[in-house]
Amino acid sequence: MIQNGGKVRRLDNQMVPYMVYNNQWVAYEDSQSLIEKAKYIKRNHFAGVMIWALDMDDFNGAFTGQGAYPLTKAVRSIVG
Repeated sequence: MIQNGGKVRRLDNQMVPYMVYNNQWVAYEDSQSLIEKAKYIKRNHFAGVMIWALDMDDFNGAFTGQGAYPLTKAVRSIVG
């Protein structure tokens, strides 16, 4: 979609990215959005974090240029 002119934007109040292309709207998580969510969890002293599906992360490091499991590593960098 990006290659065809899709535009990536961010919902500032929710700190999440989304992409718009023609009449399609796709929301997703990236490292930055998960870091902000992990900071919120830590700041509010919640007991922990759950990652819904590890297989949805870039487990081979083939797509993001951030190595294997960039989303999981982003969360771990904040909550430990």
